[in-house]
Amino acid sequence: MLGRRSLAAPTLPLLAGCVLLGCGDSPTDPDPPSYSVEPLHQWAGGAVAIAASGGMFEVGDMIRSGADTLAMLETRTELVTLRLPQGANGPTTIKVMRRGITLGEVAVEAYGVEDLRVYPGRMSDMISDLPVPSGVSVVARHYERGCCGDSEGGFVWIYPSTGMHGTFPGTPDLWDLFRVGVDPLTGDLYYENRWGEEGECFEDGCEVVHRARIEGGALVDLGWEERPCNRWGCQPMSGDIWIALDGALTCRVVSSPEGDACKYIDSSLNADDPLGIEYLWSRDVALLLGPPFAIRMSTGEHIYSLSDFYYSAAVDEPRGLFYLSARVLEWRDASWDIEIVTVHGEDGAEVRARGLTLTCPPGVSPPSSCSYPDLAYDDVRDLLYLLRADTRTLEARDPETFELRAQIALPDDVGDWYFARVLVDEFTKHVFVVFAGAGTFDETFRDYRPVEGTPVLSVRLPPTE
Repeated sequence: MLGRRSLAAPTLPLLAGCVLLGCGDSPTDPDPPSYSVEPLHQWAGGAVAIAASGGMFEVGDMIRSGADTLAMLETRTELVTLRLPQGANGPTTIKVMRRGITLGEVAVEAYGVEDLRVYPGRMSDMISDLPVPSGVSVVARHYERGCCGDSEGGFVWIYPSTGMHGTFPGTPDLWDLFRVGVDPLTGDLYYENRWGEEGECFEDGCEVVHRARIEGGALVDLGWEERPCNRWGCQPMSGDIWIALDGALTCRVVSSPEGDACKYIDSSLNADDPLGIEYLWSRDVALLLGPPFAIRMSTGEHIYSLSDFYYSAAVDEPRGLFYLSARVLEWRDASWDIEIVTVHGEDGAEVRARGLTLTCPPGVSPPSSCSYPDLAYDDVRDLLYLLRADTRTLEARDPETFELRAQIALPDDVGDWYFARVLVDEFTKHVFVVFAGAGTFDETFRDYRPVEGTPVLSVRLPPTE
């Protein structure tokens, strides 16, 4: 008893003191962890990494942005990697939660869809780039009665960098050009043609084409000229070299006192449906799409042909490459496998044995917009953009590895489209997507109905490092 008392006596007042005053070595709640995120500026659908300091991530932790729970791409005790919501744009708060309690949060500036504007005048068909002093602009046919051959020569012009636009009517009953022709150097337009009248051309029965230019938003009529035209567009190359006739021949216009004549250069191209021309200026190469073939711009000579059919291409000037969309690889399990192919501009040789393979959802019979994503290349950020109808997203990918950098959800207002053009505008720091032949889902009819005008999607570009 004595021994027990002698040990306990000094302990009681010490414990009493700890209860009343607290002790330096008593257990306390740890400081909450702090979190940081990189990068601070990121695409919608892009990956960010959240690091924990003074704590760690545990199984069951949730990362949320608004009402969205974000899936983690990679998880470590001190770091998680995840993708931002595809619909994010502007300041975005990300919270780290554990058992319903917010442990901390970080903020990211997300870059996604800023605006969807429907311009008056419905672009119905293939879209051509039209040179402007700054930014980007496009023109395309306006079909009065809904189908090719019924345009009456009219076309729509949209300058999304400034918001300027115009709808210019044509002359009824004239011969239709399926695509508005554009001179890539001067910006002259060729938008309708007809049989030449007496005194208009050197030979009887020739065709003349209507030439114009857009200045200050108004159409300046430059008259009718005898120039060779292909029905899919009336476009010069350089040095008055043209793609002519339905056989896609090349010729040079030679002027003489008797009039203009077309001196043929190459007749081996053998493709009557060139869907467009992509210019690789640094390599003196123009690539005609459809069954693609390349032409030397300075001479009009045929360089090479590619065996597959392509709807869209993007030009990588620094590397001298074409990105082509896309080869249908096979039909399997009720889905389509397609591919983005990269070729050297000089000779058409593929850069790698296998490109980027995409799979449309099972059970979908893919239209051209599903099978063949519309492409654009951003030489400032070194990114390849893919507009995909199957996933309804605009993707940004590394052009060499095809690693996904962004996946931006399209608004539901644009349900489908016939043709689209993706435009990179460094002037306003945006990517614009112009939709031709667009439709939206009508709940009353339970079907897609034509959009009255032309939807143009505006996506903010992140700053460069």
